[in-house]
Amino acid sequence: MPTLSKPQLIEPKSPWGAAFDQIYLGLCRDRVSILTALKFYVEHDLPPPEENSDAIPTTDEAEELRQIASALTVAAAASATMPAGVLAATLLKVAKNPDLFFPRELPAPVEWAMACDYQRGAEPLGTHWRDVWGDQVAAFPGQIEQPTGLNIAKAARAALASLQEKRKAVGSTIGQIRF
Repeated sequence: MPTLSKPQLIEPKSPWGAAFDQIYLGLCRDRVSILTALKFYVEHDLPPPEENSDAIPTTDEAEELRQIASALTVAAAASATMPAGVLAATLLKVAKNPDLFFPRELPAPVEWAMACDYQRGAEPLGTHWRDVWGDQVAAFPGQIEQPTGLNIAKAARAALASLQEKRKAVGSTIGQIRF
């Protein structure tokens, strides 16, 4: 019996706070070996402290470890996937109402799918992906433009078509998945 998936139009509250705390505490326990391997003490012209997992990290060590814990937590959160049916339902909803994009609250998998298929004109798909993602990733230079509703709807439809094509290919191979 087919199931009707509901769209997910906002990024859910992160459940990763506890994971960050656990990662950070683990890093603190092994901070000397980790920070030594990363040349933290050399770069700060400090002698590495003696191994002592009970010692409280200095302010500089704590800041460095927080950045590492943040990166690891973001990577863990990014690895979480949205069910294909929910992604499809959300893309369809955005294709029908592109104004849902502009509060910039869509879940990352939806924005990612749309960014991969986004076009301003006739250029290759995904050329102007930063129009969808914004300037959050400063390491990639390029001109960002405010996307139009028409281009957002077009990207959502293209992403939905790509998703459906992938699902059909898997369904025909396995014989169990149908869209």
